Amino acid sequence: MARIVILGADGAIGRHMAGRLTALGHDVTGTTRRSDTLGPGRVLADLADPAFSAMALPSAEIVLICAAMARFADCREQPELSRRVNVAVPAQVGRHYEAAGARVVLLSTSAVFDCLAPNMAADAPMSPLSAYGRMKAEAETALLALGPSISVLRLTKVLTPDIALLNGWIAALKASSPVRSFTDMTVAPITLDDVEAALLAVIADGAGGRYQVSASDDVSYAAIAGHLARRLGVPVSLVEAIDAASAGIPPNEVTRFTSLDTRRLQAASSWRPSPGLAAVDRVFAPSLG
Repeated sequence: MARIVILGADGAIGRHMAGRLTALGHDVTGTTRRSDTLGPGRVLADLADPAFSAMALPSAEIVLICAAMARFADCREQPELSRRVNVAVPAQVGRHYEAAGARVVLLSTSAVFDCLAPNMAADAPMSPLSAYGRMKAEAETALLALGPSISVLRLTKVLTPDIALLNGWIAALKASSPVRSFTDMTVAPITLDDVEAALLAVIADGAGGRYQVSASDDVSYAAIAGHLARRLGVPVSLVEAIDAASAGIPPNEVTRFTSLDTRRLQAASSWRPSPGLAAVDRVFAPSLG
């Protein structure tokens, strides 16, 4: 069993992976920036703190960098802070652990592409339009340059049961109230189980470079809202389809396609992509009946 450090164990992915890897018998330490969550298997480390030092982190054989400032608006509005969290600290952590002989896996995003075409290959040139995508592209480049012990796992939208937007839609539709959703923004949604399977495969594969995990198709937010309406047995006419610009979304943050080519991950594991709406059903089944 391995000594594993997870940066960002407070987040949905980090928390899920800490539990899963511990259950598999690994010695797992997760970082937290909240003193009230300290306890066994947790160390205090605030990636936003200018005084952060990777040298203060525990020794490890495998490091998962799950921490990030991932909201597009946050990266646009807080460029210095988000660059520290998304680029500077991951690069520092990568240098420290690579020099110590550890394997490092950086979680990245489909936003490293321009989101103008579907099913992007892992080796396609990066062409980010959003601030978040540019930062993640920079982080990928910096870490992969360190050597073959570094891996990148790109994710599409990860659905969790606490997503406010979809829970709000479900509550409104159950009350026969209208909801508004975008026709021109898509996701290729996956679940925490998909992320888990992908990370375990990357760890087991032992190779560096880029891997990608994604649903098999892109679905618009309007299509998801319509699907929820049908599952709940209410009129689809309750869904008002709008474009992103009408809600003030900057053009460079409109994700028309986010799906990724997952062939490398499939070759390394038994995982296979599912349709995007299947992820919606799996995550929100308790609310849909």
